[in-house]
Amino acid sequence: MTTFSSGQFILQPIGSRVEFHILESCECILYLFDRPQNVCNDRFLSGETMAGNMTVTPIVMNSCTPLVLYLEGMKKYINDAMLCCNFLQAKGTELIYILNCYYPLKELATFYAPIYRYTKSFKYFVMQNYLKAKDVESFAQLGGYSLPTFRRIFKETFGEPAYQWMVKKKCQDIHNDLITTNQSISEICYKYGFESLANFSHFCRANFGKSPRTIRNERIGNI
Repeated sequence: MTTFSSGQFILQPIGSRVEFHILESCECILYLFDRPQNVCNDRFLSGETMAGNMTVTPIVMNSCTPLVLYLEGMKKYINDAMLCCNFLQAKGTELIYILNCYYPLKELATFYAPIYRYTKSFKYFVMQNYLKAKDVESFAQLGGYSLPTFRRIFKETFGEPAYQWMVKKKCQDIHNDLITTNQSISEICYKYGFESLANFSHFCRANFGKSPRTIRNERIGNI
């Protein structure tokens, strides 16, 4: 368990389970990314090299003055609903620039170590590409693995067969999209490779015991 307080921040690698236990009233900003951006090439490469020899342990970082000013601005933009995609991408780059240039390289490498290591792992490959694969065989081909090798490594890494994991993950993602996003049911249907709404509805009934429309309506009823 990692404890942090006002003015501090942490990093969680992709695929890790996160639970927050709030001890007092607070506000926070959650920034999602799959790997550190290469904003300052020399420092990025030096940090990546240093991280390769470090023990992967989560650390708590203190916000420097430029980061505090950045977060105050972001709070204002979010409260004013300034959610333009291009603007947010630019602000994401600014955040990485602040981290890369205002913190000592060794401290930064320690902070990034979990994700530097993770981006070179089999688990990272799976999390980045599972939506692109229709079945286990195509998934193995995507990574250049033979089918037996892929199945073996997958079972060793995730603790369950690839097909079982893919179905479970698909269910989680579909359910999440239905209850937390404004994507239409048709958009969600085709996003996950279903050929028709009828096939999508059959999948939902088989795995959730409910139609996509019923799941979506339950979300609306809880607002």
